[in-house]
Amino acid sequence: MKKYLIPMILAMIVLGTYYFTNNSASTSNVPQENKPDASSNMFNMQDGTVPTSKSKQAAAANTMSNSIAGYAYISNSDTTTVSQCQIMQGSGALGNCVTTGSGFVAPNGINLIPSQNIAYIANGGSNSISLCTINTQTGAFENCQLTGSGFSNPSGIILDQQNYFAYITNQNSNSVSRCALSSSDGSLSDCQQIVDNLSAPTDINFGANSVVYIANSNSDSITICALHHKAGTFTNCQTTGNSLNSPQSVTADASGQFAYITNQVANSVSLCTISTSNGLFENCIPTGDGFNAPSDFSFSASHKLAYISNADSISVCQVNQQNGTLSYCSNYNGNFNHSTGIRVNANI
Repeated sequence: MKKYLIPMILAMIVLGTYYFTNNSASTSNVPQENKPDASSNMFNMQDGTVPTSKSKQAAAANTMSNSIAGYAYISNSDTTTVSQCQIMQGSGALGNCVTTGSGFVAPNGINLIPSQNIAYIANGGSNSISLCTINTQTGAFENCQLTGSGFSNPSGIILDQQNYFAYITNQNSNSVSRCALSSSDGSLSDCQQIVDNLSAPTDINFGANSVVYIANSNSDSITICALHHKAGTFTNCQTTGNSLNSPQSVTADASGQFAYITNQVANSVSLCTISTSNGLFENCIPTGDGFNAPSDFSFSASHKLAYISNADSISVCQVNQQNGTLSYCSNYNGNFNHSTGIRVNANI
């Protein structure tokens, strides 16, 4: 009997091992609940972040620091220069500011036509407008030359590309000039004053429902006019807004619900609701903080960030998409000197 005992024990061990191995393996064929571990990109923390190993964090930080969403352009009136700053993807922060373009004299307002890679700069010190090309690789202003004529301390400029007009505020002559806008090279011609009863106008911008808004720095008011696009004329002009203090710029958001006015003397930005019936401003209140003699205001492409030019810094604020308020404002320095105009061209 003993001679069979050892082979039987060995056979039982082999069969037991085979059964255990196959039974365990068979569980892999049963559908399992998907529970990614903490290192998986499918595992999201409550704050929406994705945990990453320390080695991956270092690589990601290096990649993020080199990720540029676009550029901000800031005019420095006292140094007769324009600054070009990188805008970081994700945070919207400014970095690596350098001067760009040439030939400016006390530059004020800036505007861009990104589709044609051209920029306009209003030179308050030389009563002129500079037209520059934008380098598609570096974002730099190049080949700047003067365009248009008949300006008097020009401060703000807007462009109606559909009807080929540009409108420029003249601070010294209390007026707005209308110029023909070339569709081929963006040059300005046939400039004429069409409104001349303003009060040291510093900025002009489009609103919804065919209106324009003009900031009057001397009368602490905003002028609203009906715009006839094809003729390029303003009619039915009246003042709007309240509790303003030397307004330097006026900007309506994309939804047409809110307007933002920079108050240079009060070191504040006013948030106004826009009436849906007549476009007038209502219930203007301060929003955001940390401003110092703010001049101009520009949205990012998503309208989730606002960029405000101060005397010697740029404020970047988050924009509440429901009520329009500004919050979490951070200031960035880049050797700015009486920064007046600002325009942002960034996919963020």
